Amino acid sequence: MIYASNITSNSQQILNPATPTAYLRPDEAFQVVITTYVIVASCGVFIWDVITNLGNDYTLVSKYPVRFPTIVYVLSRLATFGYVLAATIYQTAPVGNCARFEMALNAFNTLAIPITSILFFIRVRAIYENERYISIFFSIMWLAVFAGSLSTTFGVTGISIGPTRYCMISKMSPYVVAAGVVPLVNDTLIFFAISWRLTKNSLHHLDFQVGFRAIVFGDYMPVFSRSLLQDGQKYYLTTVSCGLVAVVLLTASTIPVTYRTILIVPNCILTNIMACGVFRRTKFTHLTEGSGTPTSLSFLV
Repeated sequence: MIYASNITSNSQQILNPATPTAYLRPDEAFQVVITTYVIVASCGVFIWDVITNLGNDYTLVSKYPVRFPTIVYVLSRLATFGYVLAATIYQTAPVGNCARFEMALNAFNTLAIPITSILFFIRVRAIYENERYISIFFSIMWLAVFAGSLSTTFGVTGISIGPTRYCMISKMSPYVVAAGVVPLVNDTLIFFAISWRLTKNSLHHLDFQVGFRAIVFGDYMPVFSRSLLQDGQKYYLTTVSCGLVAVVLLTASTIPVTYRTILIVPNCILTNIMACGVFRRTKFTHLTEGSGTPTSLSFLV
C-alpha cells in the first residue's frame, strides 16, 4: 500500500506528472518503490507456489474424499490469491475509487486469514478428539482471529495520490495491529496444545529428558504423530518469526508508516503457503495400523 504525508496537487511543479511518485517527497517515493517491489515479489512467490502444487491439488480433489477440510483448503487458497492479487493491483495500477478498492482489498484479507486458521482449528480438534472445552476455547480464538482481521476493513482508508488515479493509504488506526497480534497468539496456543497432546499420547512414562526429546525432536513417537509434530514445528517457527517482525513493525511509530505495513502481504502469503503445505502432507500421509494415532485423525486424511 502507498502512504504519504505530504502530497502536492500542483502538477505544474512536477517534473513528470504522469508518475505518481512525483507527487511525493524523495524519501517517501523511495519507500513506496520498496513496498511495491515487496508486494509484487510476494505475489510472484504465491503464484509460483500455486503452479508447483497444481498436481498435488488435483490429486487432493480427485483421489481423496472431498470433505470439509478440503473445501476449507480450496477456499483458503482462493481467498489468499484474491488478497495478494488485489494488493498488487492496488499498489501498481491506476484503479481509481481508492476508498472502495481499499475496502474490497481488506475484505479479502478478512477472509484469507480466518479461513486459513480454520485448517489448524480442524487439526487441534481432531487431535483432541473433539473434546468439548478444547473445541469451545479454540472456537472463541477463531472468532477473535476473524474480529482482528476485520479491523483492517474499518481501520484503513485509501485516497488518490494527488490528481492521479493511483492510490495510497491515508490513515491506519492503531487497533489494526490486532490483525497481526491475534492470529499470532492463536497459532502459538494451537502449536503448544497440539505438541503437548501428541507427546502425552505417545509416551506412557513421561520424565523431563524423555519429554523434552519427544516434544522437540519427536523421539519415541509413532511415525504419523512425529510427522504431525514436525509439520507443526515448521509452520509455527516460520510463520511466527515473520509474524513477530510484522507486529513489531506495525507498532513501531518511530519508523515511516510505509515500512510499518510492508510485511502484511508477505506474512499472509507465508502463513497460507505453510498451512496448506502442512494440510497436503497430512492428507497424503496414510495412517498405518498400530501407529498409536487417534482414530479421529482420519478426518484429516
